[in-house]
Amino acid sequence: MSEKINHKFENGLEVTGTLEEIVTIAKTLGLKFDVTKFLAVNGGSLKGYYNSTSRGVIRIDSMTDVHLRRALLKRARIFYSEIFDSKDTNKQFQKKFISLTNDRLICELYNELALRK
Repeated sequence: MSEKINHKFENGLEVTGTLEEIVTIAKTLGLKFDVTKFLAVNGGSLKGYYNSTSRGVIRIDSMTDVHLRRALLKRARIFYSEIFDSKDTNKQFQKKFISLTNDRLICELYNELALRK
């Protein structure tokens, strides 16, 4: 399910809607809207969407199974590389290691793949 978001355009117009709705509004009114920049400002990701290297920002439920699997692996690699700190104790490292399931994007990608047979 797509998350409703608020966005304020450069001309002051404020809108609320899904990412697709905001993109449509921008196109219809001829307003500038950079999805990648928008996501960067909003934490890099948005519920229900994945910023794909090959396809840009797409809905997770529209991804193919192979794309979902590759995205899961990519996100896991990024996750583990970000949490590593050589100064951590073994206990700290283990706690971080199993926290992968706390990553929202990992959960969304995994859950979408789990829904498919």
